[in-house]
Amino acid sequence: MVFVDSWVTIVDGVQDTVAQDFQRATRVFAALSMDFRISKFILTRDQTRAILGSDGKLALTGGPTQFTHNLPIGAANSREIPQPVSDQNGRFTQEVWAAIRDWTDIGGLHIFYVPDFDPPTGEGGITLRVGDEIDPIIFVNQTANLDMVRNTRGRRGVLEHEIGHAFGLPDVSRANVLMTGIISSDASDAGTALSHAELDTIRSSRLLDVVTTWGQRQ
Repeated sequence: MVFVDSWVTIVDGVQDTVAQDFQRATRVFAALSMDFRISKFILTRDQTRAILGSDGKLALTGGPTQFTHNLPIGAANSREIPQPVSDQNGRFTQEVWAAIRDWTDIGGLHIFYVPDFDPPTGEGGITLRVGDEIDPIIFVNQTANLDMVRNTRGRRGVLEHEIGHAFGLPDVSRANVLMTGIISSDASDAGTALSHAELDTIRSSRLLDVVTTWGQRQ
């Protein structure tokens, strides 16, 4: 069994659906014998305001397309090394950095539940992956997540799809599979299937290499 450490932060006022969302994720990735160990944190109103401002939305555009990130060198070492990072979509905004600045380079999944995105995305979530230097960061738009769970009668939410991105899976155009990019309004194409090729991609991902090194139990 592979235990994937998952650091989950919920901003003030957002409904907590973490247990249900991870139950679905465990079923989706059952072929990989993957289980999720969850460490959950709730931000206070002041902490939420410092990250999101007053509008309650996470800004996803307008950040720099190239910048330097001070990457920590291990938890026991206080030194940092400057690491050049590029993201042509400008998604590393001030709000995003405020959310993730203390959560990079410690392994596992880093997931933030926020009330909404600015601008909204069709998938209801976003996973930021910039090379292998910065851990993948998942943001779940809880408004969209709740809508999707309701429209699919609990078959599918946002988190499972975004975990697929965190492990290196791209969007696909096929219906009734996990990595379908855009779900139709009636959610009839909201499947959760993974192909053999997608399972192989996850097995060979850097993130899974990290978690299996110190997260595997007999």
